Amino acid sequence: MFQSFLFKGIAGGLILVIAQFLAAGQVAAQTIDLPSESTTGTFTITISGGYTWYVQERTETSDWKTIKYGSGYSSSFQLTRGEGIFDYKLHNCYPFSGGCSFGAIKSIHIDLPDPTPAVPSLSVASTADGDGKFTVTPTRPTYTLYYKYKQLVDNGGWSSEITRYSPYEFETTQSGVWKFIAKACNSTDACSSYSSSVTVNVAIAPGNTSGLNTPATNDGQYQLSWNAATGSVTRYDLEYRTDTNSNYYDVPGYNGTSTSPTVTMSAGNYRHRVRAC
Repeated sequence: MFQSFLFKGIAGGLILVIAQFLAAGQVAAQTIDLPSESTTGTFTITISGGYTWYVQERTETSDWKTIKYGSGYSSSFQLTRGEGIFDYKLHNCYPFSGGCSFGAIKSIHIDLPDPTPAVPSLSVASTADGDGKFTVTPTRPTYTLYYKYKQLVDNGGWSSEITRYSPYEFETTQSGVWKFIAKACNSTDACSSYSSSVTVNVAIAPGNTSGLNTPATNDGQYQLSWNAATGSVTRYDLEYRTDTNSNYYDVPGYNGTSTSPTVTMSAGNYRHRVRAC
């Protein structure tokens, strides 16, 4: 560093000048500081102890190049870079000191988070289903790691989120109009907006009825009962036949919905059967 003290006075026609210099080649300490990591790509470089300086940068694919000039004992500036490892060094120059000094290399590793995926779209093999088992398949936007699905039936409320890393293998025993939506999420849990819904009309074929009960004797009016069938039941067919006729006929007066109807029959012996439709 250059330090000078100048005193002027007239004494016998002489002008006295006193100057003090640092020895040639001696340079005050200078530093360049920056963070070692960044997840945003924007960071600050700080110069301390400088005079006239310039900063050079080196990337993984390019050699050193000057990116900033400046002067002053302390200074800082901001840079924005993409992903990668970047090296920086300070060249600091002092007058009367024999040239410039070259500081230590400082590096920063920039690791940017993946962008948020785009909104996926959903598809199903068929919008009508008869067994309650089908797959909801989303597209896979770039940077997608997993999906969050929601579902509803018959315009009820949306379910809580269902996380899957692949298409949604859906299974239900409940008939109805089912709707599904999904959003795509990346490795840092940043998610897109929800997709448009896809709709599947589920009509599960009814299972067999069981437990048909008939009274042993009656006065012409008696009650039948059976266990409700599983699946999508629109109606029950209740039939009878006599001991002398193998043909079955609809029980008169039965409305097709009750599983414990009271029927009125004329005198005789009857066999009954019921099926769900």
